[in-house]
Amino acid sequence: MTRAADDSYTQGTDGLWVPASANTDRYGSGKLLIEPAITQLLNNDNTGASVGTLPTYWDTFVPAALSNVVISVVALGDVDDELGIPYIDLNFLGTPSSTGIMYIFPNGTLCSPVDRLNDYAFSYYPKVIAGSYPADSILGSATQEFSDPTTIIPGTLASDGVTAGAPTTSYVRRVFVVNPANVACTHLRVAFRLIINSTDLMSVTIRFAGPMLEKASAASSPVINGTTAGTRNADVVDFSTSSRYSATNRTVIVNGAGTASTTANWDGSLSVGQYRSVSVYKV
Repeated sequence: MTRAADDSYTQGTDGLWVPASANTDRYGSGKLLIEPAITQLLNNDNTGASVGTLPTYWDTFVPAALSNVVISVVALGDVDDELGIPYIDLNFLGTPSSTGIMYIFPNGTLCSPVDRLNDYAFSYYPKVIAGSYPADSILGSATQEFSDPTTIIPGTLASDGVTAGAPTTSYVRRVFVVNPANVACTHLRVAFRLIINSTDLMSVTIRFAGPMLEKASAASSPVINGTTAGTRNADVVDFSTSSRYSATNRTVIVNGAGTASTTANWDGSLSVGQYRSVSVYKV
């Protein structure tokens, strides 16, 4: 395995993601990861945060209907005890005067640069760690396109609808893929989107771990970042074919998990995109 030093992670047998050393195999869910180079476009996961203070570049939008619901940072850390990645705990307390939607923006005051008409995957891991989230309220995702990253005006956002449902006491990664289409779009802002009903008393703490935005059609393994965007270099595999090559079938078998960035040198049965436990055929 060849991969220059970067900000990538590998997952241990205990399920924790830990920083990966250069030129070493990386694993996720017990399988070898072979992923392309990416830049983590969110400039911050929790740097600059403290109890009562949001991280650098983070922002919120709370409509008048939800002004009675107070958002506060109650904890943060660099190593979540279940995932091993940075997290921030947000408490939501109060009763709304009517149904409304609030947004928490991980890149609220510094939008991420994007290329329009390309897929971008926004992902994060939410989990309820105290209290309960009303079953009829929703936690989803949203994005907002901008032509000027310094002009941050709340407005209409694209969203993943109401299918995401309420967060639970177990981590389930949320992924929202968007393709910016506005002809003037140069930057993208992403958000945790909370739809709160008027009858719901909010008294819940939600942990948000590992928020990421990447130029891809699917979410990949976590990338470390601080107040500057983190990067992961491409995983390049070089292996002996002697024990995996079948002269009769003219095949080389590789089992792993990752992203096929090209079909070159393969028989074409594996298209560009995500794959899991595949057979790669020698031509």
